Amino acid sequence: MLCDGIDPELLGPESRADKRIRFLQYGEGEIKGNFEELNNEMANLISPGYIPSPYYSTALDHELCHQPIKKLIAYADSDCIDAGGNRVKPSFKPDWSPDYFLEYDYIGGVIAVSASLLAANLTTETLPIPELLRGGFCSRRPLIEAVHNFVVAHTQADFLCFLNNDMEIFDGEWLTELVSLVARKHVGCVGAKLLYPNGPIQHAGVLVGLGGIAGHAYRGTRADALGYQNRLVTAQNYSAVTAACLLTPRALFVRLGGFNELYLPVAFNDVDYCLRVKEAGLLVCWTPHVRLLHHESVSRKAESERLDEFAEEIRFMRVRWGRWTANDPAHNPHLSLTSGEIRLTLRWLRRMDSLDTEAPVTPVQRPYALETNMDRVRAVLQGGRSFESKDRESSGLSVVILTLEKPELIGPLLRDLTAARCVLNQEHGIEMQIIVGDTGSQSDEALRIYNNRHQHNIVLEKDLNYHFSKCNNDLFDRHVRFNKALFLNNDIVFSDAPTQLKEICSVLEREPGAGVVGTQLLYPDSLLQHGGIDVFKDGVLKGLCYHPGHRRPIKDLSPLGEIREYPAVTGASLLIRSALFQECGGFDERYETEAQDVDLCFKARRLGWATKLVHVGKATHIENATRKTGEKNKRDRARFIRSWSSFVEADL
Repeated sequence: MLCDGIDPELLGPESRADKRIRFLQYGEGEIKGNFEELNNEMANLISPGYIPSPYYSTALDHELCHQPIKKLIAYADSDCIDAGGNRVKPSFKPDWSPDYFLEYDYIGGVIAVSASLLAANLTTETLPIPELLRGGFCSRRPLIEAVHNFVVAHTQADFLCFLNNDMEIFDGEWLTELVSLVARKHVGCVGAKLLYPNGPIQHAGVLVGLGGIAGHAYRGTRADALGYQNRLVTAQNYSAVTAACLLTPRALFVRLGGFNELYLPVAFNDVDYCLRVKEAGLLVCWTPHVRLLHHESVSRKAESERLDEFAEEIRFMRVRWGRWTANDPAHNPHLSLTSGEIRLTLRWLRRMDSLDTEAPVTPVQRPYALETNMDRVRAVLQGGRSFESKDRESSGLSVVILTLEKPELIGPLLRDLTAARCVLNQEHGIEMQIIVGDTGSQSDEALRIYNNRHQHNIVLEKDLNYHFSKCNNDLFDRHVRFNKALFLNNDIVFSDAPTQLKEICSVLEREPGAGVVGTQLLYPDSLLQHGGIDVFKDGVLKGLCYHPGHRRPIKDLSPLGEIREYPAVTGASLLIRSALFQECGGFDERYETEAQDVDLCFKARRLGWATKLVHVGKATHIENATRKTGEKNKRDRARFIRSWSSFVEADL
């Protein structure tokens, strides 16, 4: 750690006690000539007036310990402290944005730089400006992306400029500026600052995740506003920009397949293209130095506010780009996504009012408690487990059932499944295995059923200590060998098991974005027991799950094969891709009695997979509708809310 005029004693005992950190102290201005003292290390450059948190070095080491030290820069969010020791000016930063940094030093006064980068002789590169296509002028109407793709196929220009026909240009150098930015080898596309005719901003970059999918940053803000950390007056790198004015290399556009006219004919096609540009390792640039008037109506709702009109596009975006909508690297999780204006949101700024220590608490020891979305995902996945590496790629169905006693239920269910296995194999070529985990049955009738298991080729594991998550995870780990796993309660009754099981499995083939599939379940009196699981999004029950339409009379069953999307489905009948179940770490074993099925569905959604509900005819769940709620249930619900409340608010 190179200290330019700073006493290392100020950096805290935690840092000084760590033998992996050595301090090199210099007078002001002497540091530049002493980079040769560094080996293959990270140099922490600390400007006068800045005090790193005592946890800074530990956090930096944690981030870098699993990757080789190469040419890189690490920086962190920062804050200013007034004379009373209060935080007064937090600075929350996006991921690395080279264009932003060229115009504004947003990374601050404490950075870690690899020695190899400090020693490098960095030079700039001048690029020529090749031929430009001044085509692609269009109106924004359905299927226009197919027109775009058709036009591009009949051009040979080096660059493509997609421009709405309701644009007004008042700067003769606008195109030169855009081309100068996109001609750099590390840039994939560039967008401009668009204004409404009456003055306010219409587009200043796209925030992925705004409104659930994506929306324009600073829409409706004054044109002369500076924005948070000067973001309205400096060029920078967003994850997406609007195609109302978008410049991109033709070769890249063709290589990436152009706009997605198949799944995104109306909305979000520009966002999808920009995210594919990012996925290809290139930058998306936005510049305020090109301003155009966009004669789009100010009263026209933003796409992020018209989600009901774009149901199909939304489903595609959530499946294809779920990880980006949950954590836009060009944004910061401490900043709001409830409106287009980039600003602080107080719900992220929880402070630690007290610590378990008698020593006085200094301001820098009150860290912000927010973890990023991906940190939250990692925390949620901690309840999962690692499964043995097995070949579960073979096409087929593994049915997993937990049971205790109840021979009047498990007996008929196993008979139905055994008969269904023969039909599925002989008529449809679907292989199927049946796995039973018994948690302590002692009755003669139950044991008699198990004694006949060999002739029906049923896998049985007895004397399990009941715990829904752990037992199902154990059975999956030891016995599942097919690429689809169906978890069933022992009190499920199918009316036509072969047809219903085939229909359930076919969803994963017909819906490539589906990872989890559930079924509509009825009580024995034909009232609805399960028709998908939703979550209360506001009010006193916010964050809690519920069954929409629970105990509603079902007069007419939905058509066979009808599919709907829900946030989650019940674990009483839950089909999941085996690879996805393994990636999620199975059911979270920290839940003892409930919520583990919803937790699993949410983890799948975090990983980009949708949860579907399919109607397969009459399937009955003989569940006691008056189950008592004990302390374990309350603990499970509290854990679920802690884990997923932010996800519910931002994504559902």
